[in-house]
Amino acid sequence: MPISHDHHHQYKIQNLFKFFVHYMAIIQLLLWPSSLIIFTSAQRILNDYLIVNLIMKSYEYWISLT
Repeated sequence: MPISHDHHHQYKIQNLFKFFVHYMAIIQLLLWPSSLIIFTSAQRILNDYLIVNLIMKSYEYWISLT
């Protein structure tokens, strides 16, 4: 039974969509570690800043007591 033109067009669109979804998934998998590294680095910098800030505040407070 021959496939109509509309069915063929729909089939091509479905295949294109599947390819696009798989392609995006592969890109996501490749980029995931680098984005995770960037996020953890930013988190670490922020934590270091907060810890240093806390130490400075407590040092200033300790100085003010003496």
